[in-house]
Formats: sequence, C-alpha cells, structure tokens
Amino acid sequence: MQQRIAEIDYLKGVMIILVVMFHLVALDIAYPTVRMAVYTFHVPVFLIISGYLTNINKKPEDYGKSLLRLIVPYIVFESVYMVLLHSFGGGLNATLSIETLTLKDVAIRLLAYPVGAYWYLQVLIVCGIVYYLVFHFLKMANSSKFLLMSTIVYAIAYSVRHYEVVPIMAGSGFVWESVLFFLLGVLIRLSGIPFTKVFPASWFALIPLVILLSSRDHLFRGTLPGLFITLLIICFLLFAVRYIGNQGRSLLGYLGRNSLAIYVFSPLFVGASKFVEPFFRFDSTMICYAIVATFFSIIASLGCSYLSDRLRLTRWLFCSERIYY
Repeated sequence: MQQRIAEIDYLKGVMIILVVMFHLVALDIAYPTVRMAVYTFHVPVFLIISGYLTNINKKPEDYGKSLLRLIVPYIVFESVYMVLLHSFGGGLNATLSIETLTLKDVAIRLLAYPVGAYWYLQVLIVCGIVYYLVFHFLKMANSSKFLLMSTIVYAIAYSVRHYEVVPIMAGSGFVWESVLFFLLGVLIRLSGIPFTKVFPASWFALIPLVILLSSRDHLFRGTLPGLFITLLIICFLLFAVRYIGNQGRSLLGYLGRNSLAIYVFSPLFVGASKFVEPFFRFDSTMICYAIVATFFSIIASLGCSYLSDRLRLTRWLFCSERIYY
C-alpha cells in the first residue's frame, strides 16, 4: 500500500468538510458569494491530489482493479441519487430535480452527464484511464505523453460540452475547468518534486488570497485567478495546520483518510437533512443548521462505511476489502 502523506490527509480532511457543508442548499441561498469562493477551490484541491497520487506503475489487471473501486460506486450511487431526485423532486435538491428518468437517461448521464457530487468520480475514472493508457503503453518522452494526455481529455471535455445530448445540470463535471486540476496533479507527480515542496507552507499566501477572493469575478475555477486561489489556499492551509493542535490534526487526518467514503455517502444525507431545515428557522444566519447538518452527514457517512466493512458489503460496493480507515 502506498505510504500516506500526513499533509495530504489533512488537506483532504479540510476539503471534505467544505464539500459536505456547501452542498447544503440553505447555505447556497444564504451565502452565495461564500459558496462561490469555496466552490472555486474545494474539489479542485481534491483533483490535484488525485492526479498526484494516481499510481500508474501497476500491471493492467491491478490497475483495472483500482479503477473498479471508483467505477462500481460511481454507477451504484449515481444511479441511486438519480432515482431519488426523480422520486422526491425538489424535496432533496430543487436545482437538480429530474422530471423524467428512463433507462436511456440513466445510461447517458452515467456516461457523460452525471448529476450531483458524483461527477468527481467520473473525472477520476476517465482521466485515470487515459493517464494509464498513454503513459503505460506508449514509448515516448514523458513531456510528449503529458501533452497527448492533455489533448485527449480536452477533446473528451469539449465533446461532452459541445454535443449536449441531455440538458447539462448543475454539478455535471467532465469539463475542462475541472479536468485541468487533475492534469496539474499529474504534472507535479512527473516533476518528481515532493508535494509539500511544490506547495510550501506560508502565511504570506494569505495576502494575495484575500485580494483574489475579494472580487466575485475571480470566483470560478475556470479562470486564472481561480487557479491561483486553489494553489494559494493549499499553501496557506499547510501553514495553518501547525496552529490547530495535535487533536485537530488527528481529526482532520482521520476525515481525510475517509474522504472517499464521506464523499460517496454524504449526498444521500445532505439531501435528507433538508427535511429538518424548518426546525432551524429560529437562526436566520442558518449557521446552526449548517453545523448540525454537516456533522450529521459526516457521522452518518462514516457509520455507513464502517457498517459496509463489517457486513462485507464493501467488496460489492467498492470492489475492495475496506473503505473505512
């Protein structure tokens, strides 16, 4: 098993909290600018880390097994999520409700137009396949391989966007402005420079970060400022980690190790938490609701992953012996 990097687990822990919290529709309504800022960097950080950690130095059968650990949960949970959105409509997420859902619709969305948070898994699957095929089987310089890989995934992203088969809903993710962050992670890996050297811990990163975040025009991952925001937030968080104490680092590292399980299970609980939102109307800021709903969704997701391992469902849902760490 690949040795874990504590700093990366810490970053993943911070980002998975933000992913869960800002999938709450109530926060989107109450704090649209903050939501835009967080969406600029939270999943891009995950994509950079995923590109950096993807190990292509495996035999085809072993790499195929690692891909199945993404493909199977993507198919299962994206399908379940689509059925829930269709059955309960706006009750779960008004921005993603699906009026009609046929087997053809399910197949098309699974292949190209996922709805909700699971687009991240689709990006990992498609980029992972292209990455392995290009770098494992072709005989050319790494620079040429990287350019070829970038061209292929750009062509796929362009085709998905240009030849829109079904309406692209919020959350549909195989777009260039997302994919480029995975490619950035791959580029860092190819450089041979350790992750923490590429992103040096620095309080100074906070200054340009605040400047960039001050303009709504910068709050989009597809812009150059959006790219810099993502890079700067990594540098600043790696600096801030030294001030949160051992327990804080341990907790965030634990969440980071289990971030895949939280990412997969949490959309189901985030959607369900909307039904208890009326009980928090006493707090106009919606902060109490956000804290409780985020805590509930993360704990419930961790519980599901633990039970999945104990009941030996993980081998069917994730093609692995364990998902809880």
